[in-house]
Amino acid sequence: MRFSDEVFEFNVYVMSNRDEEIRLFLQGLAGRIKHFRKMRGLTQDNLAEKVDRTLDVISHTERVKTVPRVDLLFEIAEALDCDVVEFFLFPIEKEPTDHDRLVKEVSILIRSLPIEKLQKLISFIELDY
Repeated sequence: MRFSDEVFEFNVYVMSNRDEEIRLFLQGLAGRIKHFRKMRGLTQDNLAEKVDRTLDVISHTERVKTVPRVDLLFEIAEALDCDVVEFFLFPIEKEPTDHDRLVKEVSILIRSLPIEKLQKLISFIELDY
């Protein structure tokens, strides 16, 4: 069962009363979430399914129509296989290159390796140098 958008109605009201600095901060946060989602090749609907939320929740978060709760940020980070802290490292100055995407993909794969395979990989890479 997906969570409804009803819990976010209050956040929309609160956000409409925030000052410019907070709005810019939330835009940066939303941009980072969108950035990581796209890097993983996910649609908003895919991400919504992974975090058991409605499409509107993800869409409103990325468009800064709502302020995401902290627990949702952690769930999104887990679904996107990144640390929640990475959402706060902005601004993004450029779109990721193919090289950036490949490095990130290799990083994700490496994190999932058991220690024995990781040691073999390191040995293999050292042979090429």
